[in-house]
Amino acid sequence: MKYKLIGIFICLLLIGTILPSVSGNELKQYTSISTLNNGNTLYVGGSGPGNYSSIQEAIDDADDGDIVFVYDDSSPYYENIVVYKSISLIGENRTTTIIDASNIGTVVNITANWVNISGFTIRKSGNISYASGIKVYSHNNTIKQNLIVGNRLGIYFGWYANFDNNRVLNNTIKSNTNYGIYATPQPFSYRCKNLTIVGNEITYNGGAGIWMFLCTYSNISYNVLSNNEEGLNMQWQSNNSLIANNIITDNRFYGFWLVYTYRCTVRNNYFENNGWEAICIYQHEEYPEPSNHSIYHNNIIEYGQACYDDGTSWWDDGYPTGGNYYLHYSGEDKYHGPNQNIPGPDGIGDTPYTIPDANNKDYYPLMGPWGKPPLTPLAPDGPEEGENGVEYTFTATTTNPEEEQIWYLFDWGDGTNSSWVGPYNSGEIGSASKIWNEGGDFQVKVKARDVWYRKSNWSDPHIISIIPVPELELGFIRGGLLKVSAPIKNIGIADAPSVEWSISLDGGAFIGKETTGTESISSGGEITVTSKFIFGWGATMVTVTADVHKGVSDKRRLNGFIYLFFIHVNPGGII
Repeated sequence: MKYKLIGIFICLLLIGTILPSVSGNELKQYTSISTLNNGNTLYVGGSGPGNYSSIQEAIDDADDGDIVFVYDDSSPYYENIVVYKSISLIGENRTTTIIDASNIGTVVNITANWVNISGFTIRKSGNISYASGIKVYSHNNTIKQNLIVGNRLGIYFGWYANFDNNRVLNNTIKSNTNYGIYATPQPFSYRCKNLTIVGNEITYNGGAGIWMFLCTYSNISYNVLSNNEEGLNMQWQSNNSLIANNIITDNRFYGFWLVYTYRCTVRNNYFENNGWEAICIYQHEEYPEPSNHSIYHNNIIEYGQACYDDGTSWWDDGYPTGGNYYLHYSGEDKYHGPNQNIPGPDGIGDTPYTIPDANNKDYYPLMGPWGKPPLTPLAPDGPEEGENGVEYTFTATTTNPEEEQIWYLFDWGDGTNSSWVGPYNSGEIGSASKIWNEGGDFQVKVKARDVWYRKSNWSDPHIISIIPVPELELGFIRGGLLKVSAPIKNIGIADAPSVEWSISLDGGAFIGKETTGTESISSGGEITVTSKFIFGWGATMVTVTADVHKGVSDKRRLNGFIYLFFIHVNPGGII
């Protein structure tokens, strides 16, 4: 019955299926569906009467405007799907509703217009030619909130076809053999317009994260493009496109490569640690038309050459909004004004930043990263004293002026840090934990960043005093003739002046059921404790404890058997 009830809500849910989880007024024009599903709902999997066992069978029986809803309890679905009707294909859960092509051909082919597909893991296409997770040959389709992994091409927008007004929203596209998204309407008589790629995580693909050819008026925004061969590659008249608010990091070659392309806007992106340039613009002399790209308000954190442009582009947005932030810019900020000749700083460098290779310059390079970082957090909250070997948790909070999510980095004062933890909502408390292995006073401080890696200053420190304490560790418990023994090590950084130890046997022992004692163990030292005379018969449980008042104690229990004067301890019986 639950499967039928879900259908009541499907149409309502579809109203929201296209809205990406990103912010920015510029995206509103891209976030509406021009058709609504008003037909029947067909079910695949599950236990309802009349449900289909094959996704393709349901598509074959559907009409335009229908919904095909796929349950995950019959997953994986080992199929090659062809969607040749204007339907919505919806999976119950994108991590557990799996379409698997068994390494043969393309997993999902979309040949009809107005197709919506969401909520699936799409995997294991074939590995020849243009085999893909999803292949599209049509217009006005939406691919949303899927996991597209382990294919030759992640999403392919197709050969010998026009394809306009398609949307790729909030998917994870990773670990595909070649490109994450490959959009190429070759040969030259075909074109692509208004391709929207927003809010996707596109990582660890063998080719470029996104590779585009002859795709005009595209919107590439709010994506993470990391650890691919290249982040974004736009070729051959992919003109008049917007590339904004993307995080492009750790790609093997270029972060963003523009080739024979004109009049694109590249702004508010974050580039870091790409193998070659963050932005490379190649405009060959055979194509003398000025490229006329507008490139501004990007944060370019590259450790080699940051950019290259042999065309003619605008690398700033004029005064006073400025240009881009470059890690290697070495200019000063002593003046302000359009000519940077009025005394007093303005956050803009006084001298231009030269872009290799032509005559391009950023006339207003930024002195710090673009945008407003989170406010500096207050000093972390946590204990003021503690002991080595014990885990302690610290918390911090701050707000983001732009209401974006926040990550925290805790510095533990001993040369280590927490790495970035998060994300947290603006104003939400973040936390991280630490174990110190040495004594002393440590200054714990924290800083915050947003999704664009704009970072706050370090907070004031919180001082914690770590008192050195012993840490006891029991070794292998041994039986034998008339006795049980065990080594006790002090692996801590302080002496253990009074270690209370015990050896007890529960069951089987007539004599020598418990032995106790007190010993001192120096830091790094070891003693062996031995029981009194033991006599008995039968199964027993041997328990050895080593307790210290301030420090880390230890306890171990083993199964055993007493054979009159001989005690056998089972080494596999540790509890």
